[in-house]
Amino acid sequence: MRFLISRKRWAGGVCVVAALFLQAQGSEPRAQKKSHQIQDAYVPQIMALLQKHDDAVNRHDLDTVVEVFAPGPRTVVMGTGPNERWQGMEQIREAYQQIFKAFDEGTMTRQCYWRTGGISGDMGWVATTCKFSDSKQGKARQYEVNVTGVLEKQQGRWYFTSLHVSNVNDR
Repeated sequence: MRFLISRKRWAGGVCVVAALFLQAQGSEPRAQKKSHQIQDAYVPQIMALLQKHDDAVNRHDLDTVVEVFAPGPRTVVMGTGPNERWQGMEQIREAYQQIFKAFDEGTMTRQCYWRTGGISGDMGWVATTCKFSDSKQGKARQYEVNVTGVLEKQQGRWYFTSLHVSNVNDR
């Protein structure tokens, strides 16, 4: 399967990477520092979308989970292993129906102890590491995951166009 990226989206991604590189340099002009402060202000918005996702997953609320994803055939959720990818709304719905079977409804909690992200125009990204706990048939479990996501603003609303969740699959 080939993932196609428009020139506009590719350029937006390059701008985000370039902005992060400049931020890491520490010798940026005042206008650039202000721009980065604005970028940092977007991280809570991005994390709020991820929180909406996680709350819906915890409630096993499939319709709300699907609402955080951009409609269309290119939207994708990726897991840890080979061929763990679900593309398009139908496959994403099917994937979450299986995820719901992996833990007891209402038992999932998370604490994200590291996060970063940014927005450039109508494109954004997030990377975070979180500790989760839940239970399966009453047995408590804990695990950590890395999450990365690409977001797109459509008609004034943010959606995930790509969400990648990876963890050691020892559950």
